[in-house]
Amino acid sequence: MISETYGVVGIIPMGSAFLFVNDRALVAEHADILGDFSGIRIAVMNHDPAQIEMSDSIGTSTVGTSIAEMYSKFMQG
Repeated sequence: MISETYGVVGIIPMGSAFLFVNDRALVAEHADILGDFSGIRIAVMNHDPAQIEMSDSIGTSTVGTSIAEMYSKFMQG
């Protein structure tokens, strides 16, 4: 990507990634069963491989979403 006198040679992701659920009891219920989170669905940003990998590593079901859909999916569970 080149714009006038500037060019991008690399992109480094910075910051934290978080997974959100709207029911803490759901997480507590599944955490008691040897950390089995397979019954929990987690909304992750479609374009963020870190969130997808993090969700897969704890065994949750991922639901791809975008910024525009995130609020409504979160409120619907």
